[in-house]
Amino acid sequence: MPVPDGVALLTDRWYSSDGADPIVLIRSPYGRGMVASYARLLAERGFTVIVQSCRGTFGSGGVFDPMFGEVEDTRATWEWMDAQPWAHEQVVPEVSSRQRSPRPLWAGPRCSRPTRA
Repeated sequence: MPVPDGVALLTDRWYSSDGADPIVLIRSPYGRGMVASYARLLAERGFTVIVQSCRGTFGSGGVFDPMFGEVEDTRATWEWMDAQPWAHEQVVPEVSSRQRSPRPLWAGPRCSRPTRA
């Protein structure tokens, strides 16, 4: 997934058969593989899961500089998700322990808890 400065952030999408599910966004500097079983579990339970390696980590371009650029990169991820045909208004940010403190800074205006009919 490209961000405005041209860096590519490696991003995986896990989803159920119809793809019209609440979306869980996971951005992590620890690698996408580390959360693969968690992403699969959520997808099997009706969520679309976006797992993204942070800038400069585990195959994503750029230089890793902890906490720097997180807002911009996450905003670009939200905009990318908005442009996808499977996107909708239900997005739940799930972040690594490293990112717990700035969560309100990047959660975005669309952040909501999933609802079930």
